[in-house]
Amino acid sequence: LERITGILRANQTAMLSSLEREMPEGVSWSRPEGGYFLWVDFGADVDSADLLQRATAAGVTFVRGTDFFPPGQGGKTSARLAFSYETPERIAEGVAILASLL
Repeated sequence: LERITGILRANQTAMLSSLEREMPEGVSWSRPEGGYFLWVDFGADVDSADLLQRATAAGVTFVRGTDFFPPGQGGKTSARLAFSYETPERIAEGVAILASLL
């Protein structure tokens, strides 16, 4: 349990640091106390479905915010990013790619 908690903490720190460093002004995100994911709001002018298509083509994926709401009720500009699976280095690379697409 301690080993897994340490890995998740390092991955979460890598994602938060990468978001701070890479994301343009107007993008915001949650700072969870634990878990496997964080929530990002890309801003009013970004459609996360369109961004997901371009990101997937560039080798990065996420879950659209709309997948967490009833149809038409929210999440169009948001996404859930996972930090539990990849290494800190790959997380930094993925965030940089995602930021470049914005």
